[in-house]
Amino acid sequence: MTALNLSSLALYGTLPSSLYALSFLVSLELSRNSIVGSLPPSLPWTLKYLNIRSNSLTGTVPHTLWSFSGLSWQYRIIGSKGALSNLIVLDLSGNSLSGTLPHDVGIVLSSLVTLTLSHNLLYGTIPWSVGSMSALLNLDISYNRFSGPMPASLGYLTHLVRVDLEGNRLTGEIPATFCNFTATTELSLGQNLFACCPPCLEVMDSGACYSLTPCFNGKCHWSHVRTSVTYVPPSIFSLK
Repeated sequence: MTALNLSSLALYGTLPSSLYALSFLVSLELSRNSIVGSLPPSLPWTLKYLNIRSNSLTGTVPHTLWSFSGLSWQYRIIGSKGALSNLIVLDLSGNSLSGTLPHDVGIVLSSLVTLTLSHNLLYGTIPWSVGSMSALLNLDISYNRFSGPMPASLGYLTHLVRVDLEGNRLTGEIPATFCNFTATTELSLGQNLFACCPPCLEVMDSGACYSLTPCFNGKCHWSHVRTSVTYVPPSIFSLK
């Protein structure tokens, strides 16, 4: 079995640790259920699609799922892989997961096209390594408790289509590298504590779903168009 879809079946209880034994699993869809407890420390390393959105998961995301264990990303060994390093889509939104993002998450999950972690209780700073997610098109970490400045490395991902950082506690200046988001059709940065915006963002075409307004009294005020989607690349349907 390479795909398992159990979404919207009113499932409850915890995720069994035996999921790891499904060693050929490529796609796991468990969204819109009532699953509780924490994520198991191990999942099939073959997974390319993982969607557990809209459940009642709690606790931290085990670092064994999205971090090199005991290995700093600056000194990573060529060929080292994290447990879920093959993921293309990861959606854990709409739960009550807490904890911080590992400093090397962007290197371990460098194949991601979609990362959706919105509406959880995640906190801490956004690591610089997110700029290593060279395939990323859709980033949604809105409505968490992330704080501190935005890493300028995020602006290196010039092919991003959707960026939603709304509803956090992010501070400081919005990096000038965000002016590189020429392919972005939705940029949501509202309900944070940013200082003034780079001029390039203030003049972007509102018809492209930016709908930005200029700085006012040292704060950025934003209106925007929001959507709630999980971007799935067409190639996911031709996985073998």
